[in-house]
Amino acid sequence: MDALVPPLIVQPLLENAVYHGVEPCESGGEVNVAIFLRGDQLNLVMRNPCAAQSRRQGGNRMALNNIRERLDLHFDAEAEMSAYRSGGEFVVQIRMPYRHG
Repeated sequence: MDALVPPLIVQPLLENAVYHGVEPCESGGEVNVAIFLRGDQLNLVMRNPCAAQSRRQGGNRMALNNIRERLDLHFDAEAEMSAYRSGGEFVVQIRMPYRHG
């Protein structure tokens, strides 16, 4: 799959996953990234550990807000992003129109 993705969408998510999820865990952890097509939509799902009592937990969500803005600039209402805790993980899901180049 050769998909065009706006700049600075994936990188800040990976940085946050390591900084807020993997580094604070004594046993480390994994960042799982799945990218797939569903119809004409490109989907990205990123999962990382969610440290129980991390001093870094109280972030200001700046990276997530910036990513939302970038998605809006490139795709208007055609893209969506959700970020939430699920069990012991933090999950980010992004759906955007598939554009190839």
